Order: sequence, then structure tokens, then C-alpha cells
Amino acid sequence: MSLESAFNTVIDEGTAIAALVSERHYHMRAPAGNPTFPYLVWEVITHETHKHLSQTTDFATATIQVSCVASTYAGAIALRAAVYEDIQDFTASSGTIWTIRNISGSNTQPNPQAGEPVGPCVVTEDYEVWYRRAIPGQ
Repeated sequence: MSLESAFNTVIDEGTAIAALVSERHYHMRAPAGNPTFPYLVWEVITHETHKHLSQTTDFATATIQVSCVASTYAGAIALRAAVYEDIQDFTASSGTIWTIRNISGSNTQPNPQAGEPVGPCVVTEDYEVWYRRAIPGQ
């Protein structure tokens, strides 16, 4: 199973995410037009296979960036918590080795009092994932 398909499984089968966004999750690009909130957008932004001098190992590291978009800041924070919860549930139930470490995050919250337009609130998190992958040919 590739990292993309594994993460898609997290999103498709995760109960916490499904409760908030149903099928409003997108790989690599936000929906066009006026999307229904909340939704999330995700992408694998880095991927590295771990190697030793003599051979390729069966471990890899990747960074997955997830943007949680909602009409309110509290909604975006709740979606971020759901993503993390479902990643943890997937790790526990799938038998795969995923070590999740939140390495960075950013928040966008409109401030109408400062003259900013009221619009979507975005919470973006980068997750570093260490996982065991299948070695080709074995």
C-alpha cells in the first residue's frame, strides 16, 4: 500500500473525519467555486526512502500537509483534531508502523475588527510520518 492510498484510507474510513466533512476531502487542490464548509485538502509534500550503504531499507519518511478549512476557527481546529485522531486509529488498527510527529502548523483566522473580510478559517498542519513500506522484489 502506498502512502497516498494509506492516507486516503485514513480519510475515507476515519469516523472522526467523516462526522465533520463526509466526502469533502481533496487531494492536492481545493475545490473550485464556493465549496461547502468544512473540508480538508491534503498532499504528500516530501518523501524519502531510508538507505544504508549496502542496501535499501524497508522504512521511509514522508511529510503530509493537511489544510483544514471551515467557516469558523473553532471548526477548523475541530477538524484538525479529527484528522489526528483518525491517523492514530489507523496506525493502531492497520498493523503498519506510522510514527506521527506534528512538525509545523499555521492558522489563518480572519479579523473583521481589523478590516479583514470574513471568510474561511484555515489550519494547516505538516505531519512527519515514519512508516514501513514494502521492499520491491521481496
